Amino acid sequence: MKKNEFIEQVFEIAFGDDAINKEYTFEEVLDRIRYYSDTSLVYENIDEEIIHNTIDTFLQNNTVMTYGELARRIKSFLFNVYEMEVSESYILKVLNGI
Repeated sequence: MKKNEFIEQVFEIAFGDDAINKEYTFEEVLDRIRYYSDTSLVYENIDEEIIHNTIDTFLQNNTVMTYGELARRIKSFLFNVYEMEVSESYILKVLNGI
């Protein structure tokens, strides 16, 4: 990949299709990319916190059920309430670590 191609692709990540021709500065592009990076880290941390809090709540209110059933219910809850896609295997991994 040539330098100009790289720059064009970075501009498009920051501002969309044909951004290289829309007079954005390098500084504006970097600011936008930094914003994307910073906010994605915040959401990753929030997601982990939501998952762990949800699992803790389900465990506290758990009637007798298998971890598999508990994982399915937690997965359904996270999707319905937070629109989060979390695999049952990940939930089971967290449950087994508790």
